[in-house]
Amino acid sequence: VLQRFQRFSSASALVRSSLQAVAEQRQGNEALFAALDQNCDGYICHKDLYLCLSQLGQDVLEEDLQKLVQKVDPDDVGAIELSCFKAIMLKEKQAASKHCSLAAFRIMDRDMDGKITA
Repeated sequence: VLQRFQRFSSASALVRSSLQAVAEQRQGNEALFAALDQNCDGYICHKDLYLCLSQLGQDVLEEDLQKLVQKVDPDDVGAIELSCFKAIMLKEKQAASKHCSLAAFRIMDRDMDGKITA
């Protein structure tokens, strides 16, 4: 989980947005998200991650996790929601596929003019 957060954080904002758009359309990882969401508020914050990873014997600093969550948090609320978590957990092979890229483009091309506009 930590490695995927780190890889996702190094991706560009466009790639993260594309992955999130695709991930919202897919099922999966809900149980893992619920397990990580220690206070059951619908978000994974750095404290949730720290508690889970510490219980698993991972040696991580809470401050490092806070920076990591801030870096991947698209809404700047200091926590990760389910759709972003699903994007983080997408397998690299899925994320890099041409099909996945086209699906992300179609989702973001809301007016179907072949362009992504703000």
